[in-house]
Amino acid sequence: RNLLTESRTLDLAIMYGATWRNTYRKLLHSLAGRADGRIRVVLPDIGNDSLLIPLYASRLSISSDDFKARVETAISDFVSIEPRHHVEIYLTRVAFHHAVYLFTDRAIVALYALCAERIPTPALSAGDGAFLEFLRSDFDKLLPKCRRVQ
Repeated sequence: RNLLTESRTLDLAIMYGATWRNTYRKLLHSLAGRADGRIRVVLPDIGNDSLLIPLYASRLSISSDDFKARVETAISDFVSIEPRHHVEIYLTRVAFHHAVYLFTDRAIVALYALCAERIPTPALSAGDGAFLEFLRSDFDKLLPKCRRVQ
């Protein structure tokens, strides 16, 4: 089952998602190209005074400049998805402890490792029920606290 081909909407709260973006690039463009398609993505704010930069850089064992570059690349990738009016990009100063992928009828939560190493991490799937409702509500409450850049 491919959630991207079955969904009309996709809401993301991710650090930058390079591997995921590159793996699903064509499907992201297809989803946004649907008449009823919509992608909303929330990424870390990388403004000069953002406390998230050193936090995430440390978590990933990379430099602050490298982390900023990864987020900048993510922003550019999402901006390139057409039609642009089907893609919304937000920046937040809220620290993520996991990544959230909200599809039309399902959600995936990908855990981040606590050990500051790249190790395989599990993902949790949510269908109907309280977990999915929590994830949707949490995402919807996060958006007004973000700065929209597209």
